[in-house]
Amino acid sequence: MTATSASSPTQSNSFPLLNLLLLLPVLWAPFAAPVAEAVDIQGVDQSADAEQVARFALSSPPQGFDPVRHSQIVDSVVQLQLFECLTEYDYLAQDSSVVGQLAESWTVSEDGLEWRFKLKPSASFHDPFDPPLWPGRTRKVTANDVLYCWLRQADARSPSEGY
Repeated sequence: MTATSASSPTQSNSFPLLNLLLLLPVLWAPFAAPVAEAVDIQGVDQSADAEQVARFALSSPPQGFDPVRHSQIVDSVVQLQLFECLTEYDYLAQDSSVVGQLAESWTVSEDGLEWRFKLKPSASFHDPFDPPLWPGRTRKVTANDVLYCWLRQADARSPSEGY
């Protein structure tokens, strides 16, 4: 293997397979929805009254659901199904616009250093366990909840790979 200068116009790529693997989700995305809709799974009750179950084929078992402690790809696949962020990209939009998940709206200061998010009134935590952590099994998400998660992720003392 030969080393090339970072300024070389003909830089060699030591990881072509890795680049291909990173592009596969992007290349597959336009075809995923039509294929998923066209598949008829025999023996599965698809009526409106059937129990709604999501099944995922994973390459290995997830190590955990805590994004701060577990950041392998397989963990992230599951975490994306469980947790919502303030915003996300709308990948199907022509301009890859940003849409709110927990955030109903947001503003950015002129210098870009201060962001203010208004949470959706419907944003809530759900607790399926017995006994639940709070009465009624649901609780509204507050600005303090979002701040706690943000600071926990950014804490240099945590094992998080951070954002």
